[in-house]
Amino acid sequence: MGWSGAPRSGFHLVGKDGRKEYPQVRFRLFDVVAADAYAARSLEVRAGARLYHLSNVLSLQGRITPVDEIYLPAAAFSGFDEERLRARKGTL
Repeated sequence: MGWSGAPRSGFHLVGKDGRKEYPQVRFRLFDVVAADAYAARSLEVRAGARLYHLSNVLSLQGRITPVDEIYLPAAAFSGFDEERLRARKGTL
């Protein structure tokens, strides 16, 4: 499975008025790290496997909501890099 870079916008909230709202996404971090024991078990990879660590700050109506801390097995996302991450539209 490779990284297609196709935009996806599956994350949205619906307000009391029924209006869908998509969060604003601010890129924070892209790094390559080694899986520790916890990450290895959680992602079903070997300890020490290369992981992409991504971090984004999401906000709604100008207020910070969640901060995404995402770890992806590098072997499953060939071609994924910081440039593609920064160029995407919307959440992951």
